[in-house]
This record gives sequence, C-alpha cells and structure tokens, in this order.
Amino acid sequence: MAAPSTFSTNTGSHAPDSQQQIVSSAHTDSIDSFDQRLITTNKTTAILDKENKIHVSFPFNGKKSTLHKNPSMALTQLKSQIEAKPTFALFRERYNDITQQQLKFGCIDQASKNKKPIGSQYYIPHQVVVKPDFSTTNFRIVLDASFHKENEQ
Repeated sequence: MAAPSTFSTNTGSHAPDSQQQIVSSAHTDSIDSFDQRLITTNKTTAILDKENKIHVSFPFNGKKSTLHKNPSMALTQLKSQIEAKPTFALFRERYNDITQQQLKFGCIDQASKNKKPIGSQYYIPHQVVVKPDFSTTNFRIVLDASFHKENEQ
C-alpha cells in the first residue's frame, strides 16, 4: 500500500471566524472509545513542518484490515469499463496522466507479480466519471474501496 495521503493546513494564529465549526467539550466527552483511538492515532501521526503546516495521515476508519485483496475483480472491472464505455477511449490519455501523477506522489503503488508488497495491499476497484458541465472536475477517477465479492463483507 502506498504511503498515507496527506493534507496541509496553515497553523498561523488567528481567531476562528463564524464559518468555522467549533466542537464543544460536551460533544467530545461523548466520543466513544473507538473514535477516541482514531483521534489519538491521528494526533500521533501529525508532523509540523518548517512552514508551520501540519501534515497528518489520511484518516482510516479502523476497518482497513477487513478490506479484501481482489486483484482479479479490480482488473475485471477495469476491462469492462474499457469495453463498455466508448468515452473511455477518448479519455485514456487523461486517465493515464492522473494515474502517473498518483504514482509520482506516492498515492498509489504499481502492482508487481514479482515483488512482495510491504504493508497492506489492496486493489481498489474504480471507475471513470465524466461530467462535461463541471469546470474543475469534469473528468475524475472515482475509487470504490467498499467494492467486494458477492459473499464478502
């Protein structure tokens, strides 16, 4: 599995504005132990860089160990998209560009039959979504990590 995805936020000191949501202490007291473990894990992985930005690991819901390794299913789904969607051929280059960018930034790893994976491994079924009316995301690759075989949960 690739290194965790990260996001950054500026930690410059400023008062929260009315648009920001403030979590009350009464709400945080009611968080169950499972949620509390996730929060603790998130806090322990946080890194403050030289520019005062905080980088945190992509938050998992704690169920990542139940994901099934379904390389044949992911490959079958990709093949069916290529065959069933004539628009896929039109966007093949953009699809490849996005995939190469994800590889470059460590969001995904290239699968190899010859190398043993390090850490968790999961083949994520996905599909291409084309929405010409959207100006910024008219072409997207949508991941479906919950996709599973008929008798799996």
